[in-house]
Amino acid sequence: MAVTNFVAAIFMTDFVYMKPRFSGRFVVRVPKTLHRLLAEESEREGISLNQFVNNSLAFAVGQKLAH
Repeated sequence: MAVTNFVAAIFMTDFVYMKPRFSGRFVVRVPKTLHRLLAEESEREGISLNQFVNNSLAFAVGQKLAH
């Protein structure tokens, strides 16, 4: 019984502190040339690299506006 309570307590503790599966953040490694091209294009458009990549990804999956 004590072991069961201990395991249940651990499960509940982990459950409370679990990170959401989709936090809105992820890391993507790209070649240096692509990084440069993306940065140059975002600068031409007058937006941040993050916003440019966000817009580009949204467009690629057929969305008009990324949320």
